[in-house]
Amino acid sequence: MIDLFREMIAGFFSGRADAGSASLFDLSFVAFIVTTVCYLIYLGGRRDGVWKTGRLFGLVAAIALTAALILRWIAAGWAHPPFTNMYESLVFFVWGIVVVYLFVEFRYQVRIAGAFVMPLAGIAMGIASLSPNKEIEPLVPALQSVWLHLHVAVASIGYAAFLTAFVFSVLFLLKDKVRMNWFIVVAAGFVVFAVLGASKGAVIGGAAFPMDKTVMMNDTWIKEPLPGGAEGQFSQVVVPGAGPLLLAALILAVLTVIAAVPSKQRADLILPTRALLATFVLLTAGLVWLFVKAHGMPDTRLAANPYALALLVLGWLGCLLVLIFQWRNAELMAALPSAETLDRLGYKSVMVGFPLMTLVIVTGAIWANKAWGRPWGWDPKETASLVTWIIYLLYLHTRLTAGWTGRRSNLIAIVGFLSVIFTYLGVNLLLSGLHAYATG
Repeated sequence: MIDLFREMIAGFFSGRADAGSASLFDLSFVAFIVTTVCYLIYLGGRRDGVWKTGRLFGLVAAIALTAALILRWIAAGWAHPPFTNMYESLVFFVWGIVVVYLFVEFRYQVRIAGAFVMPLAGIAMGIASLSPNKEIEPLVPALQSVWLHLHVAVASIGYAAFLTAFVFSVLFLLKDKVRMNWFIVVAAGFVVFAVLGASKGAVIGGAAFPMDKTVMMNDTWIKEPLPGGAEGQFSQVVVPGAGPLLLAALILAVLTVIAAVPSKQRADLILPTRALLATFVLLTAGLVWLFVKAHGMPDTRLAANPYALALLVLGWLGCLLVLIFQWRNAELMAALPSAETLDRLGYKSVMVGFPLMTLVIVTGAIWANKAWGRPWGWDPKETASLVTWIIYLLYLHTRLTAGWTGRRSNLIAIVGFLSVIFTYLGVNLLLSGLHAYATG
């Protein structure tokens, strides 16, 4: 930590804004780790001192990120805002998450929500920290527009508001006494999806966990293209020992789903909860083994597959949160605000995000018209944004005209956020289009 501050100060006094910016990004990442741990401990133990420490480090992360983004903007030039590639966009998105959440927490004192929001922000920051492309590079002509600045900035804040609404919707379902077995089913089901997705199905075929092979070229690590493969396909190396652990976690997760689905009474959840705990333990062991082994391998790096690692960590986090709620159910339910309050906070968050999402589409159309000569071309990103906008329009329409509140309304908000994630990351990673630059 002392070296980090020394490097940051050296960057300031040397006049290198990019050096100070990089050090502040590192500081904010450390702060996110601390605040995430504190909020999770607070969720399990309900100690005010731990919560205050978590909020303090959340503020440190927000301040450090703000300063880092400003310094990066100075280093790049005012015509080059700090959100023009995936690394910068993720960092700016994280900044929006922490600023929006801290405002909500200060305003409404919903402390438990931090155990959901801050880990998600920390995971996004972790993905950004593993990005192989953190350098400031010249903008391509299509990105040299003031409409880009407004388009991406508004999108990041709008997405952060939708994430906050998503968390309040999940907490509403918990408070509204949706049967706990469904949360166990979702957590275990996501582990199945995460292990299969992160390993590209290889754990099924040969109990193996592959990662993209990397080679050193011009003092930079790059992924080795697959000989004879299509663009975007890379040679693979297997992380020894990780596959069997993750396969065991996957099998246990499937058994957990099977055991949890018919469970209706709390007494019936003993077996599914123990199965989920065993899944969590195996997934933890698999992640630790994967991180340690991959870090020491000469022909791959953790940064080679950041989204695969993020999927596994999300699965791990989902199991942990469900287990904590199952363990401290009565106490946490009493600590949550009323279902009506959570429903209202989710609605207010969407009311912030929806106008911003509308601006995203409008400014994007203006920018597209200037960059490519047409305001709308059914590019995958444009189409996904429109679908997301329609889902949240449905959410507002059903609330304001049909009087929908409660579970139906909050389920729509959850579906809306899943669409946000696909719009923001899924399109860039899975589909090709005019927004492909954002994967850099």
